[in-house]
Order: sequence, then C-alpha cells, then structure tokens
Amino acid sequence: MAASDLVNLSGLLDDAKCFALVRQHRWPTAVRCPGCESSAVTRDGHDDTQSHRQRTRCKACTGHLDDLTGTVLAGHHQPLRVWVLCLSFMGLNLSNRQIAAELGLCASDVQAMTEQLRSGLVARVVAVTLNGEVEVDEVYVVAGHKGQPEEVSKRGGLAGAAGWQERRAQHPSRKREWCWGTLEKDKPPILGLIQRGGQVVLPMLANVQQKTIRPIITSAVAPGTLIHTDEHGIYARLERWAMATRVSATGAGSRRLAGARARQMTTGGKPKLLGISKRGNVSLRRMLIHGARAALPTLSKGETPLGVWLRGLAARAHRNTVVMALVAKLARIISAMLRSGRGFEMQAAMVS
Repeated sequence: MAASDLVNLSGLLDDAKCFALVRQHRWPTAVRCPGCESSAVTRDGHDDTQSHRQRTRCKACTGHLDDLTGTVLAGHHQPLRVWVLCLSFMGLNLSNRQIAAELGLCASDVQAMTEQLRSGLVARVVAVTLNGEVEVDEVYVVAGHKGQPEEVSKRGGLAGAAGWQERRAQHPSRKREWCWGTLEKDKPPILGLIQRGGQVVLPMLANVQQKTIRPIITSAVAPGTLIHTDEHGIYARLERWAMATRVSATGAGSRRLAGARARQMTTGGKPKLLGISKRGNVSLRRMLIHGARAALPTLSKGETPLGVWLRGLAARAHRNTVVMALVAKLARIISAMLRSGRGFEMQAAMVS
C-alpha cells in the first residue's frame, strides 16, 4: 500500500464524542469534584485550546476542574481521540510499533502512552474473589539480565569471555542440586488461579513455598471453594486453609514421583531437556526402566503408532534416551489408569 493510500484513523473520531464518552463513564449520575467529592459544581466554560473540554468549578472547595482532571489523560499534548484509539489498539493486542504506524506517531511516544494507560488500568483493578471450581498451577518464566551487561559478563557472556571456564566451575548452580525457580535466580514463578468459566488471577511469586502462596490463595479464593491442583507439595495444606481440594494425577507428577522426569532449560522459546532428577522412588524407577528396556525391541517392531514413534526416535537419539522416553510414556499410562480407575487397555495404549 502506498503512503498516499493510508487512512488517518485519528481523523475519523470526533473530539466532542470522545469527551462525552469520558464524562459518561467518569460521572454516570452527576459531576463530582475529585478533591472533595462534592456534587455542588457549576459549569465554567470550556478549555482555551480544546473547545469540547468542559471546565467546572466546585462550590464547596472553590477548586477548578475539567473532564480530564485527576486522570492519566490529563497534562498531555496528544488529543483525546488519539488516546482513545491507542487504548482500542491495546485491546486488540497490537504492539507499540504497530500502534505507532496506525496513528502516525513515533515509537517512543506510543511507548509512553501505553505505559501511562497501563498504570491507570492497574490502579483501577478491583479485588477478585474466585469461587465455585478453581484450577491452580504454577509456571516458571526465565527473566534473564536484559540491559545489565555486567551481570551477563559475570555469567560467561561475550563481554567477559576471559576465564569463563573458571567462573562456570565456581557458579553456585554447579555446587548444589537442582531446585524450583525463584525470583532471585531470574526464574520467577507465576501462580495461576483460574475460575472455571470466570476470572483469572496471575500473581508473581518470590518463591514456591506454602508461606508464599497462602496469603494469595486465602485472599483471592472464597472459603469452601473446590480447588483442582496437581501433586505439588505446596498444595498439601489447602484443606487446612478452609479449601476443598481435588488432586489430579498428571503424567508429569508420576514421572516426578519415579524420578524419571527430565529437567528442562528454556531460553529464547527453545526448550532443552537435561538429565533426569533421580529424586523419586528408586524401586519404581528401576522397574520402569528395566521393563521399558525389555519391551523396547518388541514394541519398536510393531506397525502401531507407538512402534512408529519408537523407530523414529531411535533413528535420531541414543538408545538410553529412547528407553527413558518409553519410561515417561509408561508413567503417563499408569497415571491415566489411576486417575480413571480403569484397567489397562492395549488398544488405547498403542494409539496414545
């Protein structure tokens, strides 16, 4: 599309309608002074530069106000119609660069506008109370050290390439066992609370401990609510917190119980599987590994989806990796049997 074919969207909105919309949502019944909350106000003309921006004078505190006084939209040079369009584009999940292209503004101005609007939206967020049936789970986000080159050099980045082997060997992560992510380790956990058919609460945690999640759950979830969780130990005391619980046995939890779940490192959206934890039941893990190793030759010769999957995996991975992948699949099958209460079905296992 040529530059002459672009439509100036900000010119399609009327300033009078934008200010009327602000007044309607801000004062649905009557205009009130933001300073003293008095409704004894009188009109005092219009703004000198924006003719549709009404000015008002409070009779109680003799203060002057207008349609935008006390809001995040006050004190800016952009017209109100541009702010309304920017807010609508944010609702469509457009990036700052896309919004800047649509409005004909520079990216830095749009960045400041979106930050201002987000701060105003966060300030107006009301407390949410979840009830009925709520699902709770946690996820870990890798934060990294963006914009902090000194921290990158400490961890073996290009800015401090000299002696990176020594720093890597002395790093605390090489001296301790793997543990759950925390905010201090640039892997902050996010706790997700989702009401079925309702609202969502997503707070960031400093760590994954019961004392950390208890005030969040007790304040966001109504007492007596049925909470669906997994086998993670941090949810073991939900019933003591006046919550009804229903634990869903997941495949990941079964693999964790057997110590056969591979550790995962994700960076740049590319996951990489590491070694297994070996932290679970030793006897259960031994039986699963020996059983998978014994059944692998027979299962891989079959023309079932399971056999095709095993042959394809064996062509590109080590035999021990194939064995552990089969162990993980067996753990998921066992988890499904325990969750449903049904016996083993060969046909369903071959298709899965």
